[in-house]
Amino acid sequence: MRNIGEGFAATAQNPSATRTTSGKQLSISLSDDAAKLLEFLAQTQGITQNEVLRKAIATEAYL
Repeated sequence: MRNIGEGFAATAQNPSATRTTSGKQLSISLSDDAAKLLEFLAQTQGITQNEVLRKAIATEAYL
């Protein structure tokens, strides 16, 4: 069983770590073309790149 304070201790030891209330933080590698497309989609839709990815995942899950 996970100790409830573990996340706070890790954040205190690593100030660059961020606390999130829910979800999972990921780090991904994209090709230059995919990164440019992601940026384009976010800009043209007026949303964040994270939201573009969330929408893409939701769409894939729906199909």
